[in-house]
Amino acid sequence: MSAASTPEDKAWELLRAANDQQQEQRFEQALALAGTARTTLSRITAGQAKSAHYPVWGSLFEVELTALEALGRPADMITVATELTDKFRLRAGTLFDNDLVTFRRVLRQAYGIRARDCLARQDTAGAIKQIEAAFKVKAGAGDYLDPFETLYDIRAQVYCQAVDTDPKKYRKRLFSALHTLQKKEVEHYSTVASARPKALFADPDFVAYQQNTPLQKLMKGKAGDTWKDAIKRFAKVVKLLKFDDYQASFNELATAPPETEAALRQLELTLACTIPAALRQLYLEHGALEMREDGMWGTLAVYGSEHASCMPPLSGLMDGIDSLWGGRPEFDDSFSAEELDYLNAQYVVFGHIHHDDNSYTHLYFSKAGGCGAVYYHQDLWDDASPSFEALLTPPHADGERFEILFSRAVDDVIGSMVSWKEDKDNEA
Repeated sequence: MSAASTPEDKAWELLRAANDQQQEQRFEQALALAGTARTTLSRITAGQAKSAHYPVWGSLFEVELTALEALGRPADMITVATELTDKFRLRAGTLFDNDLVTFRRVLRQAYGIRARDCLARQDTAGAIKQIEAAFKVKAGAGDYLDPFETLYDIRAQVYCQAVDTDPKKYRKRLFSALHTLQKKEVEHYSTVASARPKALFADPDFVAYQQNTPLQKLMKGKAGDTWKDAIKRFAKVVKLLKFDDYQASFNELATAPPETEAALRQLELTLACTIPAALRQLYLEHGALEMREDGMWGTLAVYGSEHASCMPPLSGLMDGIDSLWGGRPEFDDSFSAEELDYLNAQYVVFGHIHHDDNSYTHLYFSKAGGCGAVYYHQDLWDDASPSFEALLTPPHADGERFEILFSRAVDDVIGSMVSWKEDKDNEA
């Protein structure tokens, strides 16, 4: 250390050494080094500390809580967590600072520790206060993973206890917490619900709640829905999700000018096909469309008679897919020229769902009647090829109505849009 070193410099040096000790599972030594760092930082009190000092305090608290947990000292963890939550605050202006990733993480952890302590002491009001404070510490710059992954289950436990004291007041908050926990348990295999919240996943009242929320009712199309119903459903979901101005620009329905009867007749002559009646009506009223911005994951596109944006025009199935991907050499490796000509002659690709950078679902109609879809991942051709091979065998009139296929595609778009919005809200 140089003569000009500050107490904070010395504390950082001690905390680096403490982290090295923890890597070696020497938690007592790590805790002792953290204690020395705490003494060194004593002049930088919580009342005087500016946000510039919070990173070192965050590292100190993280070392202490990690070591105390490993040593099985829950009472001391509660003491440290209480000091952190009572003496340190994040102001709105510094909340998203990239240097505060560790501090935000350990602050959330501290609130979670205190919430569990309140649960154990049957202090329901205190548990609610602590867990709600934890969820107010939103993600900021540098938070690349779900910042609340370890808190969803604690929150559900808190509201389970709250419902015992006042069912009418806390029932909706419990069901909301359970809904998020159940979703996150699917997304994050490490987010495992504890016994009581887990049991409530099958509760008839909770299942009914999930099925009857305004958003949930719009997630899946109903039997008999038309393409117009599906588009209206998408618009209602956009409204319910309340995108801000920037987010909304990625979640709009964009349409080309409506097609004319003359253009559609010429297209049918060129492709030697008859466009399904419902798809034809979509073209005449809307034109080609793009549901969400092209390039985003979870985008639906319906092609038109002309090449527009990143969408190819309607074309033979294999030619259209090859054009969209910029070349698929495995087509030539797996099919003869005659087979490729046959697939192009029998099927017209009219749209796609862009799942991610590696996979699409390609939407087509058969010239003999009926619509269908083939899922294609660019690195998993062996999985996709049987779907294409099946199309080589007549008859080709089997398939779904366009309305059913389109509605299910909109289901996929809405699902990806809801997930995207939830992730953005966590980052906000």
